[in-house]
Amino acid sequence: MGADFASFVVLSVVLSVTPGPDTMIVLSNSVAGGTRSGIATTFGVKAGTLTHSVLAAVGVAAVLLQFAAFYTVLKLIGAAYLIGLGLYSLVKALTTRVAVVGPEGPQQRKGPWRCFVEGFLSNILNPKVIVFYVAVLPQFVAPGEPVVPATAKLASVHIGVSFVWLVLVSVFVGSAQQWLTRPSVRRAVNAISGAAIAAFGVKLALSRQ
Repeated sequence: MGADFASFVVLSVVLSVTPGPDTMIVLSNSVAGGTRSGIATTFGVKAGTLTHSVLAAVGVAAVLLQFAAFYTVLKLIGAAYLIGLGLYSLVKALTTRVAVVGPEGPQQRKGPWRCFVEGFLSNILNPKVIVFYVAVLPQFVAPGEPVVPATAKLASVHIGVSFVWLVLVSVFVGSAQQWLTRPSVRRAVNAISGAAIAAFGVKLALSRQ
């Protein structure tokens, strides 16, 4: 792949570090539950990305995108999910009493499975990811190169780079857990991340294919 492959690696890095709904959900769950919750969310996000890449490789995603109604329905469901998740975090931040000191008790933490599901739904319900794998990724496949193996290689690079980035976010936030568990700090982070997630949902709902 040569220069095209190198360009794709750079593109993957840029897309990974650019704030988006996946990063914000990982950040939010890392703040609430520490590194473990962030990594569980990351695995969910990457499970969604892997699903998109498989559908793109076998041609299913391209077929589905031919139906405008499918894209619109998926977009609205994804937008509603992000808006709901963001508003929940925002309301929680605004209604939590500052007098509460210390980290959340185990009964208030999200379990790893819930974090995984939230990450998975955030990614799998985002039609922009489908468009990336169907419209952008094939542009980096060299002429004459077998499509499926080449697509799988590029997808693995993108998934790997974004996975490393989200794990780093989880570890960084988790290492600052003692500071982040301060009620005022937690409320601020929940409010900011919740507003950002909801904003991504609104942006997705208003976007065009």
